Amino acid sequence: MKRCLRLIVLFSCFGIFFSASGQNGIEDFLGLSSDEAGFRRHELNFGSRFHTNGYSAFLEKVWFKTYKKSRLLQVEYFHFKDMRERKQESLYSACNPKRYFFGKKNSFFALHTALGQRRLLAQKADRLGVSISYDWLLGFSLGFEKPYYLEMIDDKDGDNLINCTKDHEPESFTEANASRFLSRQEIFGASRIGLGFTEIKPIPGLHGKIGLHFDWATDASFVKALDAGISLDVYYRRLDVMVAESNKPIIFNLYLGFLLGKRY
Repeated sequence: MKRCLRLIVLFSCFGIFFSASGQNGIEDFLGLSSDEAGFRRHELNFGSRFHTNGYSAFLEKVWFKTYKKSRLLQVEYFHFKDMRERKQESLYSACNPKRYFFGKKNSFFALHTALGQRRLLAQKADRLGVSISYDWLLGFSLGFEKPYYLEMIDDKDGDNLINCTKDHEPESFTEANASRFLSRQEIFGASRIGLGFTEIKPIPGLHGKIGLHFDWATDASFVKALDAGISLDVYYRRLDVMVAESNKPIIFNLYLGFLLGKRY
């Protein structure tokens, strides 16, 4: 009987302690941080990244295996911008044409689908702290080359006088117009962006990235984070982006991204 009374008194003391100290008392007693006590099983995030060779937008699904280890699925749209691309002013500026990329043959963009893992390196010291994790992902990249169109001079009247509304036609690069495509005197300006979509060529490849993930959200239900790292895309052939420059089948990037999301 005395043993039962002792147990009742002991549990009553625990109840008084936890009710007085609230959630923080439970976390301290269990030796957990606030985030561990509010452990969720899933995350859904979206964000954007700036790359040394372009920019991207992505959607990310996270499955937690443990508090410190999770699996990732990322789907990302990547727009490639060659570091050698330079916009030029038209020689026919009186007609107010669009600026254009001199020597550009194709635009390139890709869809990346990758699986990987995220592991916690350092958890938050408190709710105002920052957790640090590292990521790695491997997957596939489906690239697309879209012909880049320029408005090329076409002196229909043969009078050597340029009519701003008539004397130019959209053209993409071909072997037949190669010399004209690289002559500024023959280029009126950039053409409209909608041209070339019916001529897109797919290029399959592989995609991988590794980086660090910094989350500073004060609420364990939400994600507010930066990520930074390196990525590599490898394709089965050279990317035909520039006319007179050497093109490679590899895209190497440093990236910095921002993402928002929710844990549930």
